[in-house]
Amino acid sequence: MRGEMGNTDAESVSDLELFEKTSDGDEDAFVQIVHRYEDRLYGFLRRMVSDSSDAEDLLQQTFLRVYKKSLDHCRINSFSSWIFTVAANLARDELRRRARIGRRTFTLDDGYAETIADKKAVTVEKVAYSELRERVDWAVGCLNETYRAVFVLRDIEGMSYEEIAMVLKIRIGTVKSRLNRARLKLRVLLAPYIKEESADDM
Repeated sequence: MRGEMGNTDAESVSDLELFEKTSDGDEDAFVQIVHRYEDRLYGFLRRMVSDSSDAEDLLQQTFLRVYKKSLDHCRINSFSSWIFTVAANLARDELRRRARIGRRTFTLDDGYAETIADKKAVTVEKVAYSELRERVDWAVGCLNETYRAVFVLRDIEGMSYEEIAMVLKIRIGTVKSRLNRARLKLRVLLAPYIKEESADDM
């Protein structure tokens, strides 16, 4: 959907300005917010809850909450940190809900892990890359939610320690400690695969 705001003009407008315009009833401003954040938020949520359908639902809930907050004319200091905080809280709620009903946290995402119907049409490199992503996703899904959130925000989203501390409402020292533990856990989980790859190269 396009409004009076062109693409070039929209790119020069800050997130907070778009949020304020949304508060004033500018629907195109809200669409611009969605365009800016939907891919990053979806990637974050999918890795947090390890399910594409649930991630999509949580993404919609995130934007719905953002829109409702705009109607309340709330003042936001750091929009990027705030919207990831909303998404992170929703992801944690979903994981806790699963724990209550005894649902497994991690399931291989069929929409993300590539399926091979015709092996002749797929290169060896593509198969290896798909298997690697599947194994890494599995390992990330095995992390405790507190470690998983820090790892995804830092090593995948590229957020600073300060931003992560704001999103998760923890100290910077805690961010660094959890990140180190997450990376160590991932190295342990992926060690058999790394050794397997090394052996194949010999």
